[in-house]
Amino acid sequence: MNGLRFLLALLLIIGPWHWFQKGLPWMTLLLVYAVLPLLDALIGPRPSWSAPAASTNVQRSWVAWLPRVTVPGLYALVIWGVSVAPELSPAALLLLAASVGTATGGIGITAAHEMGHRPGRLDRGLAQIGLALVGYGHFYIEHNRGHHVRIGTRDDPATARFGENVYAFWVRSLYGSFAHALKLEVMRREHRGLSVLHDRVWQLTALSAAYAALACVLAGWAGLVFWVLQALIAVLLLETTNYLEHYGLTRERGQPVAHAHSWDGDQWLSNAFLFNLERHADHHAHPERPFEALRATPAAPQLPFGYATMVLLAWVPPLWRAVMHPRLAKVQTAASVTPAVNGGVAD
Repeated sequence: MNGLRFLLALLLIIGPWHWFQKGLPWMTLLLVYAVLPLLDALIGPRPSWSAPAASTNVQRSWVAWLPRVTVPGLYALVIWGVSVAPELSPAALLLLAASVGTATGGIGITAAHEMGHRPGRLDRGLAQIGLALVGYGHFYIEHNRGHHVRIGTRDDPATARFGENVYAFWVRSLYGSFAHALKLEVMRREHRGLSVLHDRVWQLTALSAAYAALACVLAGWAGLVFWVLQALIAVLLLETTNYLEHYGLTRERGQPVAHAHSWDGDQWLSNAFLFNLERHADHHAHPERPFEALRATPAAPQLPFGYATMVLLAWVPPLWRAVMHPRLAKVQTAASVTPAVNGGVAD
């Protein structure tokens, strides 16, 4: 029964459409960026009324479908947004794009991240077309073969450095991730003797360009602007999440990936919306482990709040530094890093 909490993620998919129909197009943004952080803090980690499951894999038969159904749901949401874009004023269009981008980024990319780690063709195919919906298909390549290998090192554009604000990080990560994904695909093609037509980065980029062109054909410039804005907002939300997941934590090349190289969190509500993404230390220790089986890792550096709040702090660098730098200093003076072990706290 505990897996039922992940159904909450699906609410964000219908939220922008529902509130638009109700004449409250700003409500999704209010709920996500104001109400959710407050509720997240009030509920806290694993409340007493959230009974732990007897087995971490007992729910896999149906829980596995939750990330999958986000893809058709979000495609329907974006298509609807494109269709109504010509009727909107510039302010209303921006508001709707921000709401939809929050869904395609907060839920869509998170679900794609989860499916991209699964071995089946269905999951990996859905991950790729889900990322193409926001113009970020190369993340499928770079995250698994780049970030998970280079986490915490100076070579990893998705690891935020100490003192780096989120806006500088956006630029470095956006460029560095795409460039490295291209390099990885060149290596794969050369190894297998494939032509550039088999390059998945360019294939997914072309698919995203086709979506943008189709939005323009169907709904004119308003449709194109809406598609681009929702994609941009989704990507920047993802990169803000990347920023807070490893901020200031370092690892030498060749050093085993340890729990101490990821900030961890166990907020019940935000983890429900994000398919346990906050249990990030266990994810990096065991990337093959499905989201519902990820465990809290008390030994890892702990975020003071859930992602719903940490994202907001990241957007205000002075607040971010005031909250995170003392905590990071304590982490750096703690015991030395040890390789990740098969430990943690099950849900």
